[in-house]
Amino acid sequence: MAADSPHGGLQLALRHRTMFEALDLGTHLAWRESAGLLRVYGPVAAFVAIIALASGLISAWAPWLVVWLAKPWLDRVLLHFYARRVFAQPCSLSDVLTGPVLWSPRLWPQLLWARLSPWRAMVQPVVQLEGLRGKALTARTKVLLGGCRGAALMAQLAWAHLEAWLALALLLTYHWADPFSPMGRVFQWVGDEGGTGPVVMFCFQVLAALLLEPLSLAGGFMMYLNRRVTLESWDVEQEVRRAFSA
Repeated sequence: MAADSPHGGLQLALRHRTMFEALDLGTHLAWRESAGLLRVYGPVAAFVAIIALASGLISAWAPWLVVWLAKPWLDRVLLHFYARRVFAQPCSLSDVLTGPVLWSPRLWPQLLWARLSPWRAMVQPVVQLEGLRGKALTARTKVLLGGCRGAALMAQLAWAHLEAWLALALLLTYHWADPFSPMGRVFQWVGDEGGTGPVVMFCFQVLAALLLEPLSLAGGFMMYLNRRVTLESWDVEQEVRRAFSA
C-alpha cells in the first residue's frame, strides 16, 4: 500500500490477486489505519458494548446476541471509514454520526438481510457503496460471488472461529491471573447457570467480536475490490468517490 497522498489518490496498487491475498491486504489496511479506526469505530463499538453488557442483566447469553445482531450496523461504520481511507480522504466520528451511515429509514431491513448472509463482509459494499436494491442487488451479488463464493464463505467462517478461540484464550488468561482459580474446573464454572461464569464468558465473546470485526470487514472489502478489478478492470477511484460523495 502506498503512503498517503495530499491529493487523495488511490492508496493501493490495483492488480489481480487471489482472494486470500486480498484478504491479507485487508488485514494490512486495518493495522495501517488503526489510529483513525480507534477514533471512529472505537466510540461506536463502545456504545454497542455498553448496551450488550447491560443486557446481561436479562440473560447471560444476551450480550453475545446483541453484538451478533449489531455486527452489520458496525460494518457500515467500518466500510465508510475504509472506503475513505483507501483514497486518503479524512473520516471523523461526526461523519458517521450525522450522516446516513448509521441512521436511515431503509437501514433495518438491510441489517437483517446482511446478518443472515454467509458472505456479509464481501457483499456489504454492493449495498452501501453501490446503493443497489431488490433484483439489481441480487444480480450484482451473484456476479461478484461467481467463482469465489467458497472463498468468501471460508473467510467469514475463519473469523467466526478466531472469535471463539480469542474468547476462550481471554477466559483462560482470566483464570491464570488468579492463583486460587482451579483450572481443572474452568468449564464447569462456565456451565454453572446460577454463577458468574456464563456472564464472564459472554463478556469475553463480546470483546473478541468487537476487536476482530474491523479485520473481518477490511478483508471482505479488499476481496470486493479485487473481484471488481478482476471482472471489470474497474476504475475504482471514480466509482468509490461518487459513492461516498453522494
